[in-house]
Amino acid sequence: MNTSKYKVFLKVAELGNITRAAQELNYTQSGVSQIISSLERELGFPLLVRTKAGTVLTSSGERVLESIRQIVKWEGSLQQIATSILGLETGMIRVGTFVSVSTQWLPPIMREFSALHPNIQFELVSGDYDVISQMLLENRLDCGFLSRLSSEGLEFHHLLHDDYVVLLPKDHPYAHVEYFTYDMLNGQPFIVPTDELDFDLAPLLKNRDLDLNITYRIKEDYTVISMVEHGLGISVLPKLLLEDIKSEVVVKPFSDSYSRDLGIAVRSSDYVTPPTRAFVEFVSDWVQDHYAGRSPAQKGF
Repeated sequence: MNTSKYKVFLKVAELGNITRAAQELNYTQSGVSQIISSLERELGFPLLVRTKAGTVLTSSGERVLESIRQIVKWEGSLQQIATSILGLETGMIRVGTFVSVSTQWLPPIMREFSALHPNIQFELVSGDYDVISQMLLENRLDCGFLSRLSSEGLEFHHLLHDDYVVLLPKDHPYAHVEYFTYDMLNGQPFIVPTDELDFDLAPLLKNRDLDLNITYRIKEDYTVISMVEHGLGISVLPKLLLEDIKSEVVVKPFSDSYSRDLGIAVRSSDYVTPPTRAFVEFVSDWVQDHYAGRSPAQKGF
């Protein structure tokens, strides 16, 4: 099956610009235009139209977009199954990830997995929960790290209960307490990590009748840590993000622990390629080995 025309169309649809698509695909601009024109002749209707804002899908192009994505994905699956049958373990795994997983887990996981499966390549896509879950639903990722609360519509494989902790400047009056109670958050200048607030942190803050003095809303986790370090307020972040951190902040557990259910998600086990299946199972084993006793990982599909 030759899906090269479909791949060109998908790249133009993704970028909204024929010139940029040609650059990424290593084609000439005229070559991409000719490929799109050829595909339009085959289908019998226009797929794209040029506007002042760029190249956009026609209504017909929007209707066939998902079907073309499926054709390209299934061609990749077919190729991987064929090579697996021939005893050649190869392929590409597209993984969605976010900051704490990218820094704490992925480097050792990929090093160890690649030692066992040297012919499998990776494409890593960083984003927040919304971006990763949407790309999984659209088949633009093979698997992605998410929390359970952000995995609606996906097949979620639990890895770890990751506790939330309080971050304080080192000279804060509460810096020497053993545990932090939720009412101790009241009135404190509070820095909200907005990505966490959208999902896992929201129940903690909203269901305890807290009187928060929110002074900053920050999207980037390490910026939150730096602002706490410089005395601009306190915050609440997942414990995993703070492993091996070099910052001069004080980290305190809650007296009544609260955690996010962290895992790895796929669109459906029906669509999982052999390399992706091997990777998900490897990740589950790796987390279980490295966090024994904290929370057993869910294994298998």
